Amino acid sequence: MIIRYATARDVKKAYLLINQLASDTFTYKAFVVSYRYNLKMNHCLVAEEADELLGLGTLSILHPMHHSSKIAEVLELIVDKNIRGKGIGTKLLKRLTEIAITEKCTGIELASNQKRKEAHQFYEREGFRNTHFKLTKPLTPIFTEP
Repeated sequence: MIIRYATARDVKKAYLLINQLASDTFTYKAFVVSYRYNLKMNHCLVAEEADELLGLGTLSILHPMHHSSKIAEVLELIVDKNIRGKGIGTKLLKRLTEIAITEKCTGIELASNQKRKEAHQFYEREGFRNTHFKLTKPLTPIFTEP
């Protein structure tokens, strides 16, 4: 297995993976727009073996004023549901953490849906602590898909 930066050619396989994670439904067309944006703006990694995408992780580097330092945020971390428990998520998270350290971040954060209890246990085993509430508010988009 290798972990590498995602490319445009991974988009279809990444879409299938994200659909295993996402609570919301969205079109492939909308996903492609988001995927391309993330390839440019964030660190997007994939775990691959024998031309199969096993997992995906995305890391954003932020500089919020309330930290007064750089913070890394894991935006996605997904391993194919059929092969979880084999260390792929741990390897992806380790590589994302290495990137955060290279970027001189003082911490790494993530949000996880409250219903994903197994994911919470995984993150706690990896050293994350539940210290914040994340509140969300849905908005009606005022734009159409490009």
